[in-house]
Amino acid sequence: MCKLGIIFILAFGAISGLWGQQSFLEGLDARALPDTTAINLLNDHAYSLIKTDPDSAELFANEAIMRSEQADSYPKGLINGHILLGILNKDRAYYGLSVEDYLLALKLAEQVGDSLRVSGCLNNIGSVYFEQGNYRKSLAYYQRSLDIEDKLGKDKGQKSIRLVNLGDAYEKLDSLDKAAAYYYGSLLIEEDLKNEDGMFYARLGIGRVNARKGDFGNAEAELRRALGYAQQLQNWSGICETYIALGDLYILRQQREEARNALDSALTLSRNYHYQGLEVRALGSLYQVHKLQGDYATANHILEEYFALREVVNSATVNNRIGELQTRYELEKKDQEIALLREQKAGQLTKMRFDHKLRNYLLFSIFVAVLLVLYNYYRARRSGS
Repeated sequence: MCKLGIIFILAFGAISGLWGQQSFLEGLDARALPDTTAINLLNDHAYSLIKTDPDSAELFANEAIMRSEQADSYPKGLINGHILLGILNKDRAYYGLSVEDYLLALKLAEQVGDSLRVSGCLNNIGSVYFEQGNYRKSLAYYQRSLDIEDKLGKDKGQKSIRLVNLGDAYEKLDSLDKAAAYYYGSLLIEEDLKNEDGMFYARLGIGRVNARKGDFGNAEAELRRALGYAQQLQNWSGICETYIALGDLYILRQQREEARNALDSALTLSRNYHYQGLEVRALGSLYQVHKLQGDYATANHILEEYFALREVVNSATVNNRIGELQTRYELEKKDQEIALLREQKAGQLTKMRFDHKLRNYLLFSIFVAVLLVLYNYYRARRSGS
């Protein structure tokens, strides 16, 4: 797909997206559905647009949250709406906002005992730490989420997502064999489910691992298959990721012109859809290409852009904000646990007091009964004499 073609498709998509937003909302309200049903449809529709039309997805998720608050704080609507916003903000590298939404959803999910969505929030928080380069912390969250999925045993597709995420983290930590094992485990599940979206992520990971192992032929074959899935699904962030992976592969193969073309396409997509995390990666790889081509002026300019954007994405302010949010959540959770423990102890103390009073009452009753028996016996003997 050429750069001009990508720009034309993006412009056309923006116009049709505005019409589609209004049309969907008018059609939804015209059906006069119950509040909860309408909210669930809004969130479902928003989820279906996350990769193809993120701006519309954000609008529908916010609409679902607003209606959920109006409908007596409908928990499912609020949880799903905030998870959706968390995903969108993570894709745009607004990591502070993303974690804030995920923690709001996690708190609500824990309050209503929704293990499925607790797992989703843990997995998504892990993905934020992954994007920030904190791979070991992301592993811990992915594993906690996978443990819940294994315990629930309901959705193989959700388990597959965790396997891919674990593969991504191990790949970044240079445990390539372990990463490949997780990717192939995911691919087996997705092929069984016939889910092309899942197959895309598994094959993308396998392609990257093969490239790093020096198996360039199989790497390109897997990445081309992944790109086909992403284009068919109109998964713009996925297409962008695959172009970056192909660019990195071409750099390893010394195919500099092919690398530059792939990375230019990735840069165009990342900027048009505000995928700042992917933009950072594309700039980093493009710097290498121009340096290898001897175009040092362009390389230095790209390097300046790279560091400036990376500072925005992973600034100390953002990292501190995420740390504060995480600490506040953990403290609030601990306070709730302490309050619950106090309630349990108070309940146990009340029961002990009740049991003590009951035992004393029973002993007293038995004592009185014995006295009455003895008294009647004594009277009977006197009457008999």
